[in-house]
Amino acid sequence: MTRTRIEGLLAAFIKLVEAGKQHTYVEAESVRFVYQPIESLYLLLITNRQSNILEDLETLRVLSKLVPEYSVSLDEDGICKTAFDLIFAFDEVMSLGHKENVTVAG
Repeated sequence: MTRTRIEGLLAAFIKLVEAGKQHTYVEAESVRFVYQPIESLYLLLITNRQSNILEDLETLRVLSKLVPEYSVSLDEDGICKTAFDLIFAFDEVMSLGHKENVTVAG
């Protein structure tokens, strides 16, 4: 996926998400945004609309447990300081766009 495509999807997500809503996903024309608020930020998983929403939610749950484990604080600064550690941890959970069978401890 190109950087331009990702930036476009992120811009679309910001317009679609409504603060204070209880939903954890928003669907656009060709993608589904599965998200979880973390403090003032969002943890966002972008999938196609044909993906299994239950598996997507489980993947997001595992990823959301990793963020406080690796980040020094749950704000933009803390996330940026540990960005590479988070990327490597996320990479252990995801392989070629599919969730691996791992736990936070594993």
